Amino acid sequence: LSIDRDWSWQGLDAPALVVRRTMRAVGAAGAPPVTTELMTVVLQHAVNGQATRGEIDRESTDVRLVDAFEPLLVAGLPYEIEVTYEVEARFANGRTEAATLTNRLPVATPPVQTPEVVSVGHAFSEYQIGENYSHTSHRLRRLWIEFAEALIDARDGYFVRVVSHAPDPMLLRGSLPVDQGVAYTSPTLDPELVRVIRPGQSDDFAGLNTMQPLESSGTGRHYLVPLPANLPPDAGELFGFFTYEICVGHRTGTPGSPFWSTARGRFGASLVLEGVQHPPPRIDCEVRWIGDDLVGSATFAEAVIDGGRVTADPPNTEIWLMLYCQVLQADGAAHRNILLGRKRVMRRRRERVHRIEGSPRWPAGFASWSENEIKQLLGTLGLPDDMPLSVLAVELLPEPNATFDDPLGGDLGEVRILRSSPLVAVDKQCC
Repeated sequence: LSIDRDWSWQGLDAPALVVRRTMRAVGAAGAPPVTTELMTVVLQHAVNGQATRGEIDRESTDVRLVDAFEPLLVAGLPYEIEVTYEVEARFANGRTEAATLTNRLPVATPPVQTPEVVSVGHAFSEYQIGENYSHTSHRLRRLWIEFAEALIDARDGYFVRVVSHAPDPMLLRGSLPVDQGVAYTSPTLDPELVRVIRPGQSDDFAGLNTMQPLESSGTGRHYLVPLPANLPPDAGELFGFFTYEICVGHRTGTPGSPFWSTARGRFGASLVLEGVQHPPPRIDCEVRWIGDDLVGSATFAEAVIDGGRVTADPPNTEIWLMLYCQVLQADGAAHRNILLGRKRVMRRRRERVHRIEGSPRWPAGFASWSENEIKQLLGTLGLPDDMPLSVLAVELLPEPNATFDDPLGGDLGEVRILRSSPLVAVDKQCC
């Protein structure tokens, strides 16, 4: 502050100034403000020799205050601080006059809680069936993490950052060497060696973009993990494995619950979790009549390293098409699907097969049933030839140590399923 008086003015008492500080925890209900008398200032009626050299400006006296204090914690939790400095001037005639300055300061204390993961898994949306059970819908799938305990501070949140990515070795060519994967870079936290906070300044979200917040499921311990930044749901990288850094961090403020944090005070100690796998991109089954053949196709999973495809050719995975027909229950309550047959799709040259409209860019496989085959399958079960049909695709992971001829029949349960498509209704053969 500046005392707008000539140096030679002697109207102030000794001590001339008394400085007090009042701190209040913003948003901490019931926490009383803390007032401290910091110092007294005596203005000497003398100046050093340097002040008498050259042109002398004796119009005013500047007083600069440097104050350092510990974080204000309430029940062990940090809060934004509203700090008010009061400077009381004491005059020689006994009169006093005070000037105040109030500023709001962000939290500079990181969370003390360290995350502990109990389990992870995939969450699915509701299973939805179409009319007469002729088709089903894609289910939304999300990766979730269960933590050992809920957040100590409800204003905090769990955050993650991708450290590295590596493809699934089950999908790679056998001769392809795989290192530790691709390391992801993250924006560097501002060191904030000096931080200027002016009165009225708003939250600048410092450091918040270095990690992704998890989405709470409402239980307090279960959280949904977002896809890595810039990866769409059909990205080939999602067939691989991720290494995640997980920590507790201060979230941004909400109305009635403000929380402004510095970058260095944003996140606490982290946990590194390896081998994390998001739900794979969905698989679609396309089916239509081509002449007298019912042809179905589906795409194989791909291995991707740093945006480049390194999938084995032919693919290591297997895709099987399952042919169903819908029948009405004996009580008439609902329709059910009866499995007519299953076939493993084969990779063939594109020019040797009819290209199905909209076939995807990834490697595809094809399988077909002739109209006579389907009639025979229906006849074996005593069903008429015009039964409604549906098809779905199932992709299986390779089993290096064993071979199973009927993985979705007699050997069901012996081979791991990577993904399956929704059930797709077959259009009636026309003309």
